[in-house]
Amino acid sequence: MAQAPFPTQHGQAPGKVSLSGGWAWSIPAKSTNADLAWQFIETLQSKRNAVEWDIRGAQIAVRDDVAADATYLKSMPGIEFFTSLVKYSHFRPALPVYPRVSAAIGEQMENVTTGDSSVAEAARAYDKQVASITDGAVVSKP
Repeated sequence: MAQAPFPTQHGQAPGKVSLSGGWAWSIPAKSTNADLAWQFIETLQSKRNAVEWDIRGAQIAVRDDVAADATYLKSMPGIEFFTSLVKYSHFRPALPVYPRVSAAIGEQMENVTTGDSSVAEAARAYDKQVASITDGAVVSKP
């Protein structure tokens, strides 16, 4: 078994796509210690700490220096592959149904991997699941 990127919708360049969530270190607008908060964020985001954060949290590095770090690159199987997709990533929809759509992908991948369905059967089942999850709002045929 190997990893493969998701293809773009119509095979257009660059030929692959990835969706990612996000997080941020933030300073509240009404902070009474904004300078100290900023110093804390700088400490959190030193290269050493950013590497540690990504490894301990099984995060995909978005910083080039962290992505090239030998310790990070040995931290888990497939990390180089997934890190290489960062440049093709788009922010994943912040919709309440998105986790269910993501789970449907995993379910159908499992069905193909275990031989319970063909790729074509899994694709049809996925389309049906997504149509049901979204009440048909986001599924369309070209």
